[in-house]
Amino acid sequence: MSGGTVYQRAAKRHAVLIEHLSGDATEGFLLVPIGVALEQYIHQIEHVFPLEALDGRRLYVAMSGVKFIAPREDEGAPPPPPPSAREAMRDPPPPKPSAASRSPEENAAVARRFQSVDAEAVRRREQAARELVERQRRERQKRVADERRRRREEDPDAVAAVNLLSVPIDAPIEEVQSAYRREVKIYHPDRLRGFGAPEEDIARAHERLTVLNRAYQVLAALETEGAEEGEPSAAPS
Repeated sequence: MSGGTVYQRAAKRHAVLIEHLSGDATEGFLLVPIGVALEQYIHQIEHVFPLEALDGRRLYVAMSGVKFIAPREDEGAPPPPPPSAREAMRDPPPPKPSAASRSPEENAAVARRFQSVDAEAVRRREQAARELVERQRRERQKRVADERRRRREEDPDAVAAVNLLSVPIDAPIEEVQSAYRREVKIYHPDRLRGFGAPEEDIARAHERLTVLNRAYQVLAALETEGAEEGEPSAAPS
């Protein structure tokens, strides 16, 4: 941006009806950026927002005094030309209609429009909260996995243990337990005896079980150490 030029995002005029906490009502136009829904824009307003009144005046409305904002049925209709100063002094504008001056059917219609806007805002907030929780959960899992990988890579016995159990270096303790139990089931002496394996194979299986037990104990000890340092993990069994 140079030469004092000011660029403004293209916006669309939305005709709205504003019900104030005082009971008054104001009709006018909100300029909403193109691509943004009116309901989304309304719920992004925090304090004060500009409003183009039907008589052409530029008003600044405080959200603290607004009960609800709903789209007008005549949305898109051009506003009437502003009255001249002489006409304004001779014929003051009529008072704005309040909720008490409208029929019950009109009030119900306005309330339904506002409820639809509010329900959509609630849905968007809940969806954003769920996405935030899920993003935080994934980031926390990644931090835990990175810390587990670092501790195991610094321990040669842990590296040998994960290679023996054929699990990733950052595998959680639950995956380590599953791999350990699978290997124990394969090399258990009672199972081999039931298949009629020779004693030489049973002796080698017993040695394999001893190595597997030592490997699992190394990884379980590192997991317990990480839990004591503040990393959540499942208790080894």
